[in-house]
Amino acid sequence: MNGVMIVNYDKNEDFHLDQVGIRLVKERTYYSDEPIDSPDKAVKLLANELKDYDREVVAVINMSEQCIPLNINIVSVGSINRSIITPREMLKTSILCNAAKVIMVHNHPSGDITPSRPDIQITDRMNRIYSLMGITLEDHIIIGSDDKYYSFHNHIYEYDFQEDFEFACNLDDYQRNRSYVAESILTV
Repeated sequence: MNGVMIVNYDKNEDFHLDQVGIRLVKERTYYSDEPIDSPDKAVKLLANELKDYDREVVAVINMSEQCIPLNINIVSVGSINRSIITPREMLKTSILCNAAKVIMVHNHPSGDITPSRPDIQITDRMNRIYSLMGITLEDHIIIGSDDKYYSFHNHIYEYDFQEDFEFACNLDDYQRNRSYVAESILTV
């Protein structure tokens, strides 16, 4: 049922609403017991899986507070040079597994690890959205060919994210004459 409320209504019966709940599984399945405390370790975990795709694939590594990977979720499989990412899909497993930290990872089938403008925009946007949810976006890594990768964490001072993309993080930043939509689609 995927957390959807189901409403059953029959004219001859009183209104009835089934309650549906989500429960955490007691036993946790870790992808690895080793903390992912560097871009190298994140790349080691996913590079072999993502580098040979002939299209862009976006994944999120959900982690505990100690950076132990809880799970890995393939969020989007796109085309040769872009993927469609929505915040809802990025956040879904992070929230369900109680992740404290996440790392976004995607590949560039061309092998060129240079971030595109949409790569920069989605990094800024997801950083702000995860922050609103109390989850830390530790990094966004682009995997290319020949074991090359680009880590936004390692290049954070090269970007003025607020200038590249505006998103209201709190009420002080909110401008009443402008609307903000957290669910808009961005292509990477």
